[in-house]
Amino acid sequence: QNEINRQFRLAGVTNRCEAQGYNHNDQPIWKIVPDATIQGWEIVSPPMQGYEGQMQLKAVCKALDVLGVTVDQRCGLHVHHDAADLTGEQLGKIGAIYSAFQFTIDRLVAPSRRGNRWAQRLNWDSITQRGAEKFKGDTKAGFLAKLGTNFTSTRYLTVNFQALLNHGTVEFRQHQGSVNATKIWNWVLFTQAI
Repeated sequence: QNEINRQFRLAGVTNRCEAQGYNHNDQPIWKIVPDATIQGWEIVSPPMQGYEGQMQLKAVCKALDVLGVTVDQRCGLHVHHDAADLTGEQLGKIGAIYSAFQFTIDRLVAPSRRGNRWAQRLNWDSITQRGAEKFKGDTKAGFLAKLGTNFTSTRYLTVNFQALLNHGTVEFRQHQGSVNATKIWNWVLFTQAI
């Protein structure tokens, strides 16, 4: 926490980081929370965008480098994108696009992140029974209603639509953990493009 805050000051970033107990609360600050799945720590960013977000990410990764922090095969990178203005049809297309290119995307990530327990492959046709066409013309509420019981089963898939309920986001879970700001930022841009 102290080193991240120091790097924020050095980079002229107007945010802060705080160590906290385990929680899923959306906050305007960076937080460090325990992660039982890896018996270590997780760093969670606040909602961010653009150049300011990129500078915050670089400062955090610089702090991790200074401290000698590493990741291993147990670690994952989860990116949430705001879905407030997306329709049900657009959400369905996200699932369909990711599913159609799942095996190509697999080649972009470490072998440990291909179909593992925390980021299982997305088979959109199987989940929806008809793929993206099922949501044509739908609102977000229509999307959620049609996804129905399959909705809750998306939490540990490469694309998690359950995050819509808790955070108003679509979560991309497949990338391996990293302390490399360039890799992380490129994954953010890639998933944003989807």
